[in-house]
Amino acid sequence: MADLEIDGPADFYYQAFPGDRLWVKSLVYTICALELAMTMTIIHSGFAQFGYGFANPSSISKVPIAWVMVPIVGALVGFAAQSFYAYRIHVLSGAILIPGIIIAISLTSSGSALTYSAFNSQMDTILVLQPSDRTFVALVVWCGASALCDILIAICMTYCLTKSGATGLRQTRAMVSRLTRLIIETGILTALVATTTLALFIAFP
Repeated sequence: MADLEIDGPADFYYQAFPGDRLWVKSLVYTICALELAMTMTIIHSGFAQFGYGFANPSSISKVPIAWVMVPIVGALVGFAAQSFYAYRIHVLSGAILIPGIIIAISLTSSGSALTYSAFNSQMDTILVLQPSDRTFVALVVWCGASALCDILIAICMTYCLTKSGATGLRQTRAMVSRLTRLIIETGILTALVATTTLALFIAFP
């Protein structure tokens, strides 16, 4: 009986793009490691509150570490990915202004996420965790800027790829078409997640 192998995102990336530069591979694997660490943090916080702390009000009312760690990891991953796409847009188009705007928006989003995490770290219990004005502003800027950045990246990458593939061979045009569709889908998805997070925070503060 053959051994069962389960491929993760890093395995899929290595199989699909084995010729990428070392710094690109390092970036991808670092993001995968950060995402894994964030997932483990969320699982640990869930078990601590609803597993080990079952029927213990003091355990359930504590602010979980995930509320502090998730914005930090999200800020790091978001800035790394969005800066990478800004670099790609610069390479494809030769422009400097648009990539600069993308990085500036990404920095604003990441800074707001770190600020939101700092506000959460100051809370002792969930019972007193109310959305103050500063917390509300930090999360609105975080999610709003993130959504704006993702939409801008999707538009710019779609334009650059469409323009570069318009005069290529048929096989090249087909590949560019698939890449364009993938970028549009992922851009819409990430923007939708940021918008949904903001909407849920406003609806259920």
